[in-house]
Amino acid sequence: MSCNPAFTEEFSERLDDSKYSNIRHRIIEKIKIICEHPSIPKTYFLHGDLEGKRSFWVSKKIKIIYAYCKLCRRLGHIENNNCQDCQDMDDETVVFFTFGYHEEVYS
Repeated sequence: MSCNPAFTEEFSERLDDSKYSNIRHRIIEKIKIICEHPSIPKTYFLHGDLEGKRSFWVSKKIKIIYAYCKLCRRLGHIENNNCQDCQDMDDETVVFFTFGYHEEVYS
């Protein structure tokens, strides 16, 4: 199974940020892994302000925050994730919201 990746403006801006240039290739590798297996067992649902989203480790300190549209719809997380183009995305879309150091993504 392969998904259709969709990126928020924040995710795209961070990917272009020189602060992350040394791990950009690892982030792209993780995007590919997530798209091949969007319900990968090494991810988990988040709570609080990030409820409905999932988290996946890029490195020991950096995480990717994303949502798999199929699960988002099935589990009723649409309102939590608030994707602007939700109705235009098919179930096999993965929306990548942000990534960064633990304290950045959870603040």
